[in-house]
Amino acid sequence: MPSYKIRGTKVSLPYPPQLTPAEVHLVFRLQRYFDPARIFPELYLPRHTQKTSSVPLDFVLGTPDLRGSEITQIDCLAVNSQGIFIFESKDYLGYIYGRGNDRFWTQVTQYGKAKYRFYNPIRQNQTHIRAVREVLGPATERCPIYSVVVFGPDATLKSISSLPEHSFVIHHAKIPELLAKIPKNQLDESIEAKIFDLIIKNRIYPTNIMRRDHANDTAEFELELQKNK
Repeated sequence: MPSYKIRGTKVSLPYPPQLTPAEVHLVFRLQRYFDPARIFPELYLPRHTQKTSSVPLDFVLGTPDLRGSEITQIDCLAVNSQGIFIFESKDYLGYIYGRGNDRFWTQVTQYGKAKYRFYNPIRQNQTHIRAVREVLGPATERCPIYSVVVFGPDATLKSISSLPEHSFVIHHAKIPELLAKIPKNQLDESIEAKIFDLIIKNRIYPTNIMRRDHANDTAEFELELQKNK
């Protein structure tokens, strides 16, 4: 099976990676604290939750991701003895405002002249966590899963509050500080290995169509948000 290295890192994928610059930067930082083999960028997993209404699936579950499909895309997942970390990378600039239970967050640019809404990335990551728990099953019953939303240096986290337990919103530079606060050795080696094996077994290799649909659905979702301000 071919292996494709992510530039500047020891992390590889079994398919050619298509990462944003912010995602590459995230992987570059994570390799200092995680075994590169246990870092999974651009991870596609099956999603088994069914539609419950006529509202588009992703408005119900909270993710602009492959609308109406049974696949979810995670920017990056990493595993070590501390637990499972699910990273959502946001390459925004300006002031960022939001609370953990808000449906939408706000981005303010141009010295306050422009405001944009975007879906709450904490809620977006909660969908990813559900997909991970579905895939891993009993292996995650006692495994802490941390939701980490990461912004680049051009964003100012002006007011972020009321985050759920095990949820964090930080800049890339704060990743070492965050990891230092989380207890170590929460997973024994056998559980960590089991989680790794299940991810490898269930990972879906993205096709160009899947990637195109993901990009189109995200763009359509954001356009609908701006129309419905």
